[in-house]
Amino acid sequence: MRKLLSIISVSTLCAIFLLFSGCAKNGSGYDKVISEIRDNVYVSVVDEWSFSAVSGEREKNYKTDGIPNGREEFFILTVEGVFTSAPECEFEIEGKTYGGVMKKHPFNDSYSFEAGAKTNAKEIDVCVKTANDTFQTVLKTVKTDSTKTASYALDTARKELKETLENHLVNGTFDGEVYIRMIANPVEEDGKYFWYVAFCKSESECYSVLIDCESGAVVATKGK
Repeated sequence: MRKLLSIISVSTLCAIFLLFSGCAKNGSGYDKVISEIRDNVYVSVVDEWSFSAVSGEREKNYKTDGIPNGREEFFILTVEGVFTSAPECEFEIEGKTYGGVMKKHPFNDSYSFEAGAKTNAKEIDVCVKTANDTFQTVLKTVKTDSTKTASYALDTARKELKETLENHLVNGTFDGEVYIRMIANPVEEDGKYFWYVAFCKSESECYSVLIDCESGAVVATKGK
């Protein structure tokens, strides 16, 4: 009986070891150095104002320096348009209300407000107060049932740049930072969205891949 228990115990320990070592090999050399995952985008238009929002997790003390520093949740609401004064906003995420005066961008006619939260909701109700009016808008996610996940994007980008990235691994871990962002088409305003995955050693040394969010096809690479 003792021998049987010993065999079972050893077998159990081996199974646990293999399970966790297997999980560790599944992209962990990149997972642990992710400095940003921007995995949701919301949009809305009200009269002459265009609203957008992005949500996810990003590095504390955000800086592209090749050194990951943990992540914290974020939700950034932006409105583009002309206002006589900075608008105020109010919205709810996971039952908690956020809001305040939106901050003007220094170089264009847009205002933003950032909250320390993230969401995967399909819609976000936003109340906006201007100098002369108060109105509601509903921002809807651009994601569909066929939108590829951030994990899919990372795995696809890693395979696409496999030979290049192998030169930047230290003990199996990428020696830098990884950024995964869902972005609008950078070439034209056609309503299409892409995954931008970047492997950065520093601000001036990044290897990146652009992936169609719906088809999963690689449409551009840099540093291959």
